[in-house]
Amino acid sequence: MTLWTAVVAASGDRKTPGIRVTLRALDEIEKSNAAAINAARLAHETRIQKSKEVNKKWKEQRQAALDATPPREPPPMPLDAIDPGDFTAPRLYCTDPTIERLARLLQARPRGMLQVRDELSGLFANMGRYSGGSDRPFWLEAWNGGRHIVERVSTSIVVDHLLIGVIGGFQPDKLAKAFAGDEDGMYARFLFAWPLTPPYRPLSNEVSEVEPELQNALTRFIRLPSEGDEGVFAPQDIWLSDGAIRKFEEFRRFVDETKDGIRSRATVVRQGRNPGAAPNRCARLHGMGDAGSGAYRHRGNQRRPGTNADRRPVHGCRGPLVEGFFLAACSGGVASDRVEQAP
Repeated sequence: MTLWTAVVAASGDRKTPGIRVTLRALDEIEKSNAAAINAARLAHETRIQKSKEVNKKWKEQRQAALDATPPREPPPMPLDAIDPGDFTAPRLYCTDPTIERLARLLQARPRGMLQVRDELSGLFANMGRYSGGSDRPFWLEAWNGGRHIVERVSTSIVVDHLLIGVIGGFQPDKLAKAFAGDEDGMYARFLFAWPLTPPYRPLSNEVSEVEPELQNALTRFIRLPSEGDEGVFAPQDIWLSDGAIRKFEEFRRFVDETKDGIRSRATVVRQGRNPGAAPNRCARLHGMGDAGSGAYRHRGNQRRPGTNADRRPVHGCRGPLVEGFFLAACSGGVASDRVEQAP
């Protein structure tokens, strides 16, 4: 599961500067990873060249077997002869990709990435521009972070974990248009914030282009372990403690008792989705503090499967990158006393 957040504010209320604080830090982190990405690109090009050589040799051996007297059984195509395809550099975030491109990017970075839109209304307005149908089902599934296959005429792209965090802004008068039509639960997937307009402040030259505290916190997020023993991305389960179970059940009981008395269908839909989303969102917001302080307790208070049949996991470690960006974007930074220098 991923975290989708939206800042609601009128035009000119400075939504974009807050988001840009985070993006500038991500840009610096991507620049620092350029050497590693170039090395991966060269290794990929080497595999492409090797596949061409192996493929050529296999075709010669196959033809020789067919031309022999009597003809022999031709050798099967070796795995090394398969073209690995074009190289896709892993990205931390994207702004306006097609669904096919997003799928490729998630194959390059299975642990997830961030979709950033200055105006989220544009994301909804353009959901049918390339695919010939609608991309809305894709985004509805993207919130859950499960397995997804992008089917197109020329190819099928398998994404084992559809982990895409979403962050952006909404102008108040565009909210209704963005979520118009049949109720499909799209707007219930977002966490909305409508902050007060920032007060006037005089210009200053003492502000850094990139806040080092924020960059260090995001760097820690990006470096959090997410691979298993074989180096493959592996989601981890965080099991609720006894105290958390009690609080969660109180919340679920409250929702169950009150939703029937609410006449607004939209509110019922929103309430009905919240019980399942609440612990996942809490795990992500809690993760922001852990990354800032350098402590990552992803196994703390864990209930292992089989120890208690009533305990249910919270998939809070599936996409470390996409967690907590909203808090950083809104505040413009993280408290310096909770951030250590990244190693």
